[in-house]
Amino acid sequence: METLILHFSQYMTGKLGRDDWKTITREFGTREIAADTTRFYRSKYFGDEDEADRTIQFLDEVLAQDEQVAMRLMKRAYDMTGGADSDEIEKYPTLSALEQDDMQNNSLDITDFPVKVDSFIEIDSVSGEFYPELIQNINRCYRTGIYDASLVLTRKLLENLLIDILRSQYGTDRIEIYYDTDRKQFQPFYELVSSFESNIEDFHHYSTEIDGGLIEDLNSFRKTANRGAHSLEVNISDDEINRYGEKATKTARILFRIKRLA
Repeated sequence: METLILHFSQYMTGKLGRDDWKTITREFGTREIAADTTRFYRSKYFGDEDEADRTIQFLDEVLAQDEQVAMRLMKRAYDMTGGADSDEIEKYPTLSALEQDDMQNNSLDITDFPVKVDSFIEIDSVSGEFYPELIQNINRCYRTGIYDASLVLTRKLLENLLIDILRSQYGTDRIEIYYDTDRKQFQPFYELVSSFESNIEDFHHYSTEIDGGLIEDLNSFRKTANRGAHSLEVNISDDEINRYGEKATKTARILFRIKRLA
């Protein structure tokens, strides 16, 4: 089920709008769960980068309450898209379970799907709820072979860490470097990296690893994981994704250290 939820959430990204999801969640009695899931409906309306992550969080909650409802809800949403094509089934093979018409036994035949046992980002003892959950979802995507999603969510992780660091360091005195007051939203990732680089001298006392290499690593995720551009990497090899994982772990560890001290 975990793999199916991951594959389903990635496949469904951008497929249905907010109103469709409101109808589905009402139909299956899960609208309250959806409303309590941070930015679930909003991500469907605006097509946010972490839409799949919000879907995973929602379905995990539904699954914890009733596995049958979770499976039927996914099948209902899947059917509304008209079903996946052959390329999508090849990329997300557990979706084939949702092609089944026979729901008499209140279950779906989900073929065993091999998963990795290691992690994309190796970080322990992260406080709070947001960051541990995000890292968990990054690693879940990696373990089931959804490498492009791992990169997109890693970009989201680094982006939020930069926001927290800049906000802690400068407060509201220099709010413009991390928040666009006119558009009432946080600055895009490339602006956050640029602001951090421009003010890097202010952070050197937090870590000896703050240098040009850190900026280069941050920019590598900006270039490879932007859903809004045409630079999202696909068909990534195991060797390539493992190198990204080492880089992501190193970069995140440095930023978490700065965040704790800033």
